[in-house]
Amino acid sequence: MKDENRTYKTYSHQFGNVIEGTSKVYCDFEPADATTYEALAFWLRELGIFPDRRTSEKKFIWALSDFCMAYMSSIDGRVFWPSANAEFTDSAYGGTFVRELKKALEGQYLQKVQPSSKRDRLCAVYKIRIPNFGHALKFKPHGLSPAIQVRSPKVPRAGHSTGGHKLSLKRFDQEEVSRLHNEVRLIRACMAAHPLNHPTGATFSTITRIFNNSDLEQGGRSYGSYQNHSESVRLSMTIDLEPVCEIDLKSCYLAIIAGKLSKRLPDDPYSILPYVQKHQGTDRFTEARNLMKLLVSKLLSVDGEPTSFPKGEKVRGEDGKVKTRTVKQKYNVPKKVSAKSLYDEIYQTYPFLKTCDLDVFKLMNIESNIMTATILQLALADVPSYPVHDCLICKVSDKDVVLEALRENLIHYLGAVPALDITYPNGTCQIYKADYPDHYTDYSEITNYPEEDEDYSVIDDEDYQFLEDLTDQELGEGRKGIEEEKYTPEVWQSTQHANAGYQNQPKSGNP
Repeated sequence: MKDENRTYKTYSHQFGNVIEGTSKVYCDFEPADATTYEALAFWLRELGIFPDRRTSEKKFIWALSDFCMAYMSSIDGRVFWPSANAEFTDSAYGGTFVRELKKALEGQYLQKVQPSSKRDRLCAVYKIRIPNFGHALKFKPHGLSPAIQVRSPKVPRAGHSTGGHKLSLKRFDQEEVSRLHNEVRLIRACMAAHPLNHPTGATFSTITRIFNNSDLEQGGRSYGSYQNHSESVRLSMTIDLEPVCEIDLKSCYLAIIAGKLSKRLPDDPYSILPYVQKHQGTDRFTEARNLMKLLVSKLLSVDGEPTSFPKGEKVRGEDGKVKTRTVKQKYNVPKKVSAKSLYDEIYQTYPFLKTCDLDVFKLMNIESNIMTATILQLALADVPSYPVHDCLICKVSDKDVVLEALRENLIHYLGAVPALDITYPNGTCQIYKADYPDHYTDYSEITNYPEEDEDYSVIDDEDYQFLEDLTDQELGEGRKGIEEEKYTPEVWQSTQHANAGYQNQPKSGNP
């Protein structure tokens, strides 16, 4: 996830500029020793909460444990803490415990710094702190809350989307639910032994796998608080005091579709599109390439053939007013260039997209299965890795092992290995060319569809929602950035990046 293309949501129609949360209070932890339990029990009494049953006390202690873990994995104590009952379906404790605890913590230990907004689909952000107990607190996963979630479909209504609620896992095949649970718990155990550490001291050691549309075969990406941070910040983190790198599956959705159809993609699937080729060798090449990548994402995210540009973004002008910057304005698209003409270029270059029956959630599921299988395989070998959708964070010293595991699972699911790149803490990027079997045909070797003579009314700023989000945190997922690359026979080395000051990486791959 390249920094220049990550779109954090820092504005709101209702509140203007907004404060970003950096961690979420999950429902996963309990004290790891008696000293920590006694300290939290004392704190609970200090807050004026005196449970009448041992089981109730334990649930409050678990909630305080999650509160402390969220604080330790946050930046400046800024967290999300949802308390609606639906958030605690099948969890170790319910929303009533959270709401009572929130009320007791308000003021001294919890302050709301950003209200929620239904209009802008924003969660509230809290600034929290914990007392100085005079000794370290120790926590461990209790394993009682679901390691997976299934969310209901999101339905557009009156200009907004509704749904996306957490569902009870009891309605799904229990054998499959148990299998998925066990996979994520094994991964979590490895993460707990090898946490991802932020330079500030915050630690990350858990993920939750979330499925969409009430279906265990749609979506399924793994989410964790570390994903709230930009690539440059993530690359400043460490595992076992060692530097990390990110291994990324390039052009992920295109690569999945091509793999399923036994097609070879070119080294750079976006740079061969005519609109991008027109800017080859100019300072607008990366801008044009990013635009076409965005349009491919929309094309794969909507029913039917899209005819408009994605929705623009809100920016605050010099006068302090929030205005819409359209996609055409952001990417300097000439007025005479329509969205339809650019989508036609994509279909003409990759005609197999016209017959693709994989929607974005099915593509996401294939992607998530590949990544989950890889990190599980690695976890069983005590090699930690942390997923960020279509890329993996791992120790630089483990990159060869992680690459091999990822290659094995790509071959299993796709029959081929698409292009991969590795980004190091110093910003250099090492790229490995795709590896296709001999029987895979070139991407263009398929019947071309004639252009349809249709009368389109193109609305450049028509509402468009990219179909992926990080639960309800609304940090704006953003899209993968792209660098212009030059290629060598075995390893591609990225050219100097215009914004991040990338330097060419030695062929050995050592940062």
